[in-house]
Amino acid sequence: MQGLEPSLPKPLFDMHCHLGFAPDAAAIAQEVAARGEGMLSCGVDPSRFAGEEVRYGSRSSVSPSSVRVGLGLHPWWVERVGAEGLGAFLDLLPEARFVGEIGIDRGARHGGNVSEQAEAFTRICRALTAHPGKVVSIHAVRSVDVVIDTLEATGALHGNVCILHWFSGTSQQLTRAVRAGCHISLGMFSLSTKRGKAYARQVPAGKLLLETDYPPEQGEPLGYEGMHAPLQRAAEQLAEACGRDALEAACAESKRLLGL
Repeated sequence: MQGLEPSLPKPLFDMHCHLGFAPDAAAIAQEVAARGEGMLSCGVDPSRFAGEEVRYGSRSSVSPSSVRVGLGLHPWWVERVGAEGLGAFLDLLPEARFVGEIGIDRGARHGGNVSEQAEAFTRICRALTAHPGKVVSIHAVRSVDVVIDTLEATGALHGNVCILHWFSGTSQQLTRAVRAGCHISLGMFSLSTKRGKAYARQVPAGKLLLETDYPPEQGEPLGYEGMHAPLQRAAEQLAEACGRDALEAACAESKRLLGL
């Protein structure tokens, strides 16, 4: 990979991270802006949205900020925030340009309240239909079909850009997602596998985006380099698997979606 790095396009764009988990988020945002890069920082709890916008988003002292903050209600948080949290999310959604992380997780560790997750996701999708024009990052663990069913049934795919983040479904589900009009975001962990590389080649240019999903945990002290390294690695892997043109298309589409 040593010969590939100098030819990588710059800047790079991270279309799914959790900058709010980093203690030094504002400093990272300043460095991202200084380098002409961009991020979609996904939220997990709607009560944190306003604070994250002030800390490092469009209402921060970073001028101009190139970090877009997503209004989020992560499926792992649905039970924790309850009906009040969902109500707060729905109240904020009309004015939010970026939405995420939302979705459904039917995995063994987090699928105990899947009916509650599905109800919240359905209500959010109905609101997205009523208030379109969003860029939406979606968590779909063992739930790709039900997520797409819901997006289609509610009409949320029309007028919104829906991104299935860290896609982990089947090849057939990936085909269905692409045909439905979804974007797909993959990171270095996906692109390090044979299946992940095959999936990247299956997604049309302009529909594939890069992500990190970093930091992995709340409070992890990652600075700019710690956030950028996995994005750089994912870019190298995508160029290796699909060619430079695919990487350039991913960067161009990310820049467009972030409005940079």
